[in-house]
Amino acid sequence: MAGLDGVRLASADVVVASSGNVIADGTVAWQGQTIAAVGPRDKLRDAFPKASETVHSGCAIFPSFVNAHTHVCLSFLEGKAPYDGDFAAWLQRVLQAYLEWTEEDHANSLSSGLRQSIEAGTGAVGDIVNDWSARTAYRGAAIGGTLFLQVTGFNPVVADVWLHNLHQVFDVPGARDELGNVRLGISPHAPYTTNADLYRACFRLAEEHDLLVTTHLAETLEEEQFLRTGTGIYRRMLRERGTWVAKWKPPNATPVEYMEQEGLLSDRGLYAHVNYPHDADLELLAKRGVSVVYCPKSHAFFRHKPHRMDEMIERGIRVALGTDGLSSNDSLAMLDEVKLVRRRFPRLSAETIFDAGTIRGAEALRSTDDYGTLEPGRKASFIIADLKQPPDPARVLEQLLAPESRVTGVVAWGRTIR
Repeated sequence: MAGLDGVRLASADVVVASSGNVIADGTVAWQGQTIAAVGPRDKLRDAFPKASETVHSGCAIFPSFVNAHTHVCLSFLEGKAPYDGDFAAWLQRVLQAYLEWTEEDHANSLSSGLRQSIEAGTGAVGDIVNDWSARTAYRGAAIGGTLFLQVTGFNPVVADVWLHNLHQVFDVPGARDELGNVRLGISPHAPYTTNADLYRACFRLAEEHDLLVTTHLAETLEEEQFLRTGTGIYRRMLRERGTWVAKWKPPNATPVEYMEQEGLLSDRGLYAHVNYPHDADLELLAKRGVSVVYCPKSHAFFRHKPHRMDEMIERGIRVALGTDGLSSNDSLAMLDEVKLVRRRFPRLSAETIFDAGTIRGAEALRSTDDYGTLEPGRKASFIIADLKQPPDPARVLEQLLAPESRVTGVVAWGRTIR
């Protein structure tokens, strides 16, 4: 290892390679975009005697976060979509504002959100985009994960158009690899905007091309009302949009039961929010090996009832974390999300919460080869945090989750961002 050229070192009082591997007086060594070694500082300095070293005294180093559910492209909507208790009306406001953007607005909003995410210490995302042309903002960005193309179509005519567009994207040789740093995926929006045929087609296409699928599920109480009776705010919304289907018959099921009935609960699926599951729903989610993505600050923005994240974890369900978009959040910083989880779920261990913001998201996005922990061969993406107290190897994760901790430095793909 001593013969490697261009190796750089970052050292700190504590390096957290993972929740189960905490190194006092540790160092991360990397070459180019890739981690070469992680370990005690004295050993890595001996292994790389010619390497340049940056010492972050009084700080700790952690893996970059994984934001498993976000709408980075909505970054220009921060503070512009107030919520008055009617989720469908809020969604309409977001859509209306979004439709008024130019193509340049779409690209600039996505670029702005990417910059904010990277600077806040996010290494990988599960990002949903509506305008596929804006995806080029990802090219060359020091961030990974999956970029999901969102589709809707409650009305069969609209659904057929979207399905045609999906095949145009994913059946083109090389399309899935055009960006290099992110995988492509599919996002049928939600059960109240996407009919069962389009949902099934999305999952079939995902199977054919080995793609991930994400969808919004059980986000509001009104979603279950709609699926049981065909009434409520979502029927009103569809009628206002002119996409209501009069002959549609509600399945009389919870959102999770509906997914199960249609064969749409899959281990390749990331199910965002799941704010209102029944006990039987939790059993189904655990049985199918799905990933749930809880968005703590967005959850608070909409004033939802307490999330059942802790119960999900107890039942063996993988729970990752996300920020959602700036239309329902004031930040794309994942550190804010894990801190809120600490306040909401004091009985969860710091290790469990930290894992939800890092490795669990990487697992859900099938990105563990590059993200989630600091190990040789993975991306050199990590944060430096000032804990406002001397880092204690035995308590460092709890210190990170404390209100006063701050991200003071970010390395992404081997580049010093801040």
